[in-house]
Amino acid sequence: MVTENGASLTRVHDLRLLLPALGAWLCATVLIGGSTNNTIYVAILCCLIAGFLSGANRADWFRGRGPERFPLDSMVWCCAAVCAGVAIAAMGCATALHVRDTSPARGAIGKGSVGIVVRPTSDPRPISSLHGQPRYVLEAQLDSIRVGASGEKGNGRLLVVATGAKWASITPGQRVACRGLLSKPLEPGLIAAVVRTRSAPRSLGKPPWFQSLAQDARAAGRGAATRSVPGPAAGLITALAVGDRAALSPETAADFRASGLSHLSAVSGANVAIVVGAVLLGLRALRAPPLVCSVAAGIALVGFVVLARPEPSVLRAATMAAVALLALALGRPRAALPALGFTVLALVTYDPALSRDIGFALSVCATAGLVCWASPWSRWLRGRGLPAGLAEALAVAAAAQLACTPLLVALGEGLNFVAVLATVAVAPAVPPITMLGVLTTLVAPASSTLAQLSAWCAGWFARWILFVADNAAEVSHPVPWPNGAVGALWIVLLICVGVTFTCYRPLRPYALLVAVILVLGLLPIILFRAATGVGEWRILACDVGQGDALLIRVDDQSAIVIDVGPDPELIDRCLRDAKIDRIPLLVLTHSHQDHVGGIAGATRSREVGATVTGLGQTVHGSVTRVGTGWRTRVGPVELEALAPASPMAGTHSDANNNSLVLRARMPGLTALFTGDVEIDAQRALLDADAPLRADVLKVPHHGSAFVLPEFLAEVRPKVALVSVGEHNRYGHPSQLAMGTLRSLGAKVLRTDQWGHCLVSIDRRTGLTVAGRAR
Repeated sequence: MVTENGASLTRVHDLRLLLPALGAWLCATVLIGGSTNNTIYVAILCCLIAGFLSGANRADWFRGRGPERFPLDSMVWCCAAVCAGVAIAAMGCATALHVRDTSPARGAIGKGSVGIVVRPTSDPRPISSLHGQPRYVLEAQLDSIRVGASGEKGNGRLLVVATGAKWASITPGQRVACRGLLSKPLEPGLIAAVVRTRSAPRSLGKPPWFQSLAQDARAAGRGAATRSVPGPAAGLITALAVGDRAALSPETAADFRASGLSHLSAVSGANVAIVVGAVLLGLRALRAPPLVCSVAAGIALVGFVVLARPEPSVLRAATMAAVALLALALGRPRAALPALGFTVLALVTYDPALSRDIGFALSVCATAGLVCWASPWSRWLRGRGLPAGLAEALAVAAAAQLACTPLLVALGEGLNFVAVLATVAVAPAVPPITMLGVLTTLVAPASSTLAQLSAWCAGWFARWILFVADNAAEVSHPVPWPNGAVGALWIVLLICVGVTFTCYRPLRPYALLVAVILVLGLLPIILFRAATGVGEWRILACDVGQGDALLIRVDDQSAIVIDVGPDPELIDRCLRDAKIDRIPLLVLTHSHQDHVGGIAGATRSREVGATVTGLGQTVHGSVTRVGTGWRTRVGPVELEALAPASPMAGTHSDANNNSLVLRARMPGLTALFTGDVEIDAQRALLDADAPLRADVLKVPHHGSAFVLPEFLAEVRPKVALVSVGEHNRYGHPSQLAMGTLRSLGAKVLRTDQWGHCLVSIDRRTGLTVAGRAR
């Protein structure tokens, strides 16, 4: 921008709508866990404050007279804007809380089995089950409820936990009836009640025509991709294009999280921009007027939201796109930050629950980073000789990653410098796989041949993305940076200092001084974490009494779980202590109660992927039985099944000897998990010349006397984990097992003496170390 006298001015961002948006976001985050009355009081108070500040700031008595103005004019307007945003969001929260509190579902909690009619608002998501039938969880809107002989219509959000295969075919918007038990939600929010039902859903009509079309298209597209593209690439095509993650393997999802590419498996602004941009590009090539282009692109936008489902990141991107299309139709200049501010304000007012949604927060942060930093960083890189395409890709990836980093650190994800390079490497493949994936989904109901051809083409791009994710996950190592609120605050301060240093030349010396202070303050923490020898835990043996429950770390919030102990509360507590809320792979070595009894606690409020057990086991539910030769990879962890080769019969304990034996490989560490194998199975492993050598051994059968010393000698572990209950009636662990392990030089850790036991890596020497979990 240039002034009348020719002076150049730096273009600044319009932040006016961001202030009320941030106020609204913070307000909704706090208030949705409260009461309706308090929320109304907040709305009234903020309305009064905003009105007073706005009126007072325009009055001469407040601003002063003459050429000099009151120096806090701008700050007063900012406070008024924030109060206005808080008032708007508080009114939205009050409405939502009133619906929750007056829902008849609230009054039916604890009154036994009730009949309900609901309209699902999300797709059924499978969760782990050992009860012989698959289980699903979905969100729904209450239509009516019947308690005993009395019934009434109502409203309110419900969380439905349903058992039965028929629930998998339910479509959002379809009215269904069922019977179930109502309970209070575990966390405060806008959910009126949790419904647990074992009854089959009874359809009361067809879903809306557009939802039926979208459901059919998603299923047909998924099938076309599976038929034409082998392996995990098929699941990635539909996941990346339309957010259909039904065919995405847990191993792929874990790789994406470890490599920092998990945003690709969720529909976001990039998908919306590609679809809407393709429509606009085609219409502009036909010389269509702006109004026609806007209307057609708007129709395509609505259709894509229905197809991809209104996830939080999709809603954010779609609302911003709608604002941009409106500006195009009216001939107004586009302004990204005001559009982002309006989007946040509108969405958290319409649905206050979005304020606590991590996907929504990451989407908003990434968008803000792209708008503020991507363009100047790209120009800076081009000015230093970098090719334009590479400069733009690096700037976009770095800006989005930096903007999301404080939130990721606060959530315990840690710093991931590999993510930027991985994002740049896959960037050329994202637009074509998105367009081909959408094309596959759209044409699949009409032409299977054309859909398979499109999916086959998309498969080549999917394989490249998987290749990058797989290799990035292997080289990705956590930076010794403090997680949680402290680490996030430090990053925010460093970002603020960096922005000040870059944009305000007079303040550079002060910014540099603050940066030095921050770095010097943080350096001891980093050096301590790096020099203490103990890094992040890799393996954790949970103290669950007389039973087994072990965790293999995948990332800060994910772990492979091997057995779940006898008590749901104990395994749930261990997983909460370890901050694990995703289980990409659940392994049940065999069917004894001390290994599977805690399944309800392990799966409570957690995302669970595949569940496997050994051959010949009688575990029920959606469980895959595997044996010798089975291999899988979850993030940085490779698993190989060494036994059973075939079910044993006639042994001292067939269930124990048929335990699934797994060898795990991860960077710098190998481990052997043996379940409860006894002498027969141990001898079979020795006879088969299985690769038993490992750094860490989960001692078989709680260290019982049914152990071969030569088996332990073949493993020769540095650390031996014994999962055993205090003062158990079996006399575990035996003197034979403990004496043999000590003679081999192994460090023995017992859960009855140590509680939770962990294994980590010494960063200085690379040696395995172990200690008590705090």
